[in-house]
Formats: sequence, structure tokens, C-alpha cells
Amino acid sequence: MEFDYGAPAAIRAARDAIRAEAARWDDAGERMRAVRTATEGLGLSPFGFAVADVADTGQWRVYEEMRAHLGALCGDAAAEFHGIAAVLRVCADRYTAADRDAVTDLTAVWGD
Repeated sequence: MEFDYGAPAAIRAARDAIRAEAARWDDAGERMRAVRTATEGLGLSPFGFAVADVADTGQWRVYEEMRAHLGALCGDAAAEFHGIAAVLRVCADRYTAADRDAVTDLTAVWGD
């Protein structure tokens, strides 16, 4: 028995699965955006690295650079994840349009 990939139920299932996957990517994007926002509040004063009678070693600069870098990576990931979700929604829309066009073509050939 072969699976009928062109059956209306199969097309609906595929389209729904694509949209569900898009929602998961959007959710991941929102979680990464939240992480990026959280990193913005993790800055430390240079005094947080100060030890009595020890010269400034610049550790606070390294910390700040790394915090900013990780925040930027999280922001970039959020944008990428939302982009993937958008492409998946376009695919689902095209899938729907192709199905609708096929029905229209068949109706033109076979009638109602």
C-alpha cells in the first residue's frame, strides 16, 4: 500500500506540520532574545574586579567584551531563528497555493 501524498488530508498534515515547525523556531527566537536582554543587565563595574593593593589587570574589560559578544551572538541567533520561521511560513503558504492551483486546474479539466 502506497501513501497518497497528494490526498487532501496529507496536504493539510504537511502544511500544519510546517506551520508548527515555524512556531517552534519563533519560540526559540524569543528565548534567545530574552537571553540577549538578560545579558545586558550583567555588566560589572571595574571596581568589581578590584583587589586592595593590586594594579588594574584589565579583567573588567575582558569581561565586558565577552558579555557584549555573547549578547550580540544571542541577538543574531534570535534574528536567524525568526528568519527560519518566516521562510517556513512562506513554504506553507506556497504549499497551500500549489494545492489550490491544482484543484483549480482539475476543476477546469473535469468540471465541478
